[in-house]
Amino acid sequence: MSFVIAFDRFMRVRVSDDGGAPVEGLAFAPTARTREVMANHEILHRPSSDGFSLYYKSRPGVTPPLRAPITSRVRFSFGIHVTTPGFFARHHPDFGAGGAQILLDNLTPAGAVTASGALSAGATVEAADLTALGPRAYPVRLDISGGAPGVIEARDQFSTVVAASTIIDPPPGATEIFATVDLSNAQDAAFRLVAPAPAALDRPIYADDELADSGPVGVVDLYWEQPQSAVPTGTGAEYAIVFRLR
Repeated sequence: MSFVIAFDRFMRVRVSDDGGAPVEGLAFAPTARTREVMANHEILHRPSSDGFSLYYKSRPGVTPPLRAPITSRVRFSFGIHVTTPGFFARHHPDFGAGGAQILLDNLTPAGAVTASGALSAGATVEAADLTALGPRAYPVRLDISGGAPGVIEARDQFSTVVAASTIIDPPPGATEIFATVDLSNAQDAAFRLVAPAPAALDRPIYADDELADSGPVGVVDLYWEQPQSAVPTGTGAEYAIVFRLR
């Protein structure tokens, strides 16, 4: 018995500037965990000069055509690496101090998966899309000269659900603390790091050992929770990354 095997576009990510021209100079590398997820669902990653595409394997004429359909939410993560020197001398955003990285995803502000559109929070990549990338044992340095909080929490990025926390008990007279929030058992990677007053800490973080070691300028997270064939035929789910020219 023989049958036809097809590879159909699942997702496409295109990079352009705010004038609509394709932008080259970035590479998108899937993490080891993502390569495993893609293998489990028979998905291929194919880079292009201005982004990348994912393709899913199907068997037209066979029931069911998908041997490994997606049935619950999965995350595909890609490190963003600059391949052309001076990329951010020509494009926004400004990273500033502190080693921030870009985080782009296909989620709404409420955490729902989108099937098209910009992967940035707005139409273009801006400072609002920056996060702080670190390992799963996430290090925290906190100024407590105005008083110390009792706890530091890593919360779900869309709610107040606490993924991990660490108790703070500084010695008398301390003006800063160094702590670790252990996220090794957390399912996701993007969180908000929060400490109550008087510290008033509230900032986005991204915890992933492999990405923290590889030193990307950013991360693309693509989520999906339906069979791969639920995307538009031919084009797949289409996403945009748009950088403002300087």
